[in-house]
Amino acid sequence: MRFVFETLRSASWLRLQPGNTIASTILIICALTLGGCIDIGSNNNSTISGASPTPASTPVSSTTDRSVRSSVLPIRDRDDPGQLLGSAVIISEDGFLLTSIDVIDSSMEVLLPDGQTHRPALVSTDQSLGLAMLKIPETDLVKIEPSTERPSDGTEVFANGYDGAPDEPGRINGSIAGTTQPEENGDYRVRGTQIYDTDMNLIPGFVGGALTDHDGNFCGILVNDSSPNGDATFQAVSQWYVIAWMEDRERRMSDLREQTETWETTNLPGEWMISHPEDWGTAVQSDSEDRYRAELAPADPDVPLQLAISVEENDFGTDPDAFADDVFSGRDSARIWSISEIEGRALVRATMSQEGALVDVAYLLDEEFLIAISLTSGYQPDADHAQVDQARALFETVVQSLESSQ
Repeated sequence: MRFVFETLRSASWLRLQPGNTIASTILIICALTLGGCIDIGSNNNSTISGASPTPASTPVSSTTDRSVRSSVLPIRDRDDPGQLLGSAVIISEDGFLLTSIDVIDSSMEVLLPDGQTHRPALVSTDQSLGLAMLKIPETDLVKIEPSTERPSDGTEVFANGYDGAPDEPGRINGSIAGTTQPEENGDYRVRGTQIYDTDMNLIPGFVGGALTDHDGNFCGILVNDSSPNGDATFQAVSQWYVIAWMEDRERRMSDLREQTETWETTNLPGEWMISHPEDWGTAVQSDSEDRYRAELAPADPDVPLQLAISVEENDFGTDPDAFADDVFSGRDSARIWSISEIEGRALVRATMSQEGALVDVAYLLDEEFLIAISLTSGYQPDADHAQVDQARALFETVVQSLESSQ
């Protein structure tokens, strides 16, 4: 660039000489070319050296792939339903969703295709990749199907999400512009994960949505370009992240189910039984035919977990929806995790924050007794996702160990 300016200064006399307009123009072009500021190619198109490529600006069109329409959901502001926060992708039939961490908000709600809304529970986050896992109390969702191929540079891909109207998904098309590999940090989710760069313009409502190939197969979660010189285009964390997360969740559950064979079993009122880790210390506060309460904690004092089990007469009835409204409607931090059954009895599971601690709770609605199980954790979803995943797998295993002795 210094050469260019010096050349222009040395050529300034040409502008003072009549009839030298053409000569001065030629000299200036030559100077810019030699200085690297103008690239003259065979197609006669000139680009300024060092400038970022212009992202593709394909208009948003209606998403026609049926599976994508069912598997990508809008996330909006519960206090302002017209405000779209982003999108989320269904990754399991029982209500697990994946989205961008930029979409997370205390007032967010997920809108289903049938018009139902849910305030999702935050399962965990991965700050290194900018992703967040959510959970809603649904059991028959249509999960997105991951592609078995890694899209190569130049492959046509589609960004799927919501732009404006939350009842109509849309898509834009573009291509893979490159891939990057996250730094290894020992996290199972990062190993083998790629981040795809695209040439598609960033649309806020699409953030957290799905990157798909030409056949509608899932290739990644759309996130903001996190590079220092981000140019307002989409990036996508590859589908292998999702596969690794779900496989790890199944592995944790399988390992814990095997351990239940050595767990201690406690008899509860109403002829119910429950199992828990045998090395956890137990402090029984009450034990009678119609009432029971105990608190359990790991032998290792550095593990910030506390399990509580209580049984009392059921004054709420057996309707899980009515119970959820009665118990959780006044708790702003409460989120319903799931509504299911154990041996024909309704089971309501929720998560909430209490005095800075994460609390998972489950209530079994027996006709005679109300059985409550809670796990209080010092781990936080936005910082300790691996520990949170393990703690929640433990809690789910304890809850599923409930069985009637009749």
